Amino acid sequence: MYLYIQTIKAKNKKYRYLVIEEYYGNGKRRALLRLPVEEAIKRLLWCGGWDLNPRRPTPADLESAPFDQARAPPHPDKL
Repeated sequence: MYLYIQTIKAKNKKYRYLVIEEYYGNGKRRALLRLPVEEAIKRLLWCGGWDLNPRRPTPADLESAPFDQARAPPHPDKL
């Protein structure tokens, strides 16, 4: 696998691409992915909408949230 930044000059502008290629041998390679660098950075930095704190699920609403984690009341014989 090869990973590199390719710069292409066209119409007095520079375009930079992140390229991932697969190597077949005998000097043959096939591009698996080619993205503009800015798009690649956006995709790498996007968290996907997942909560970064997976310990506790997000409550449905504010009123029922305290009862999601509440314990059952103690047994009356043990009081």
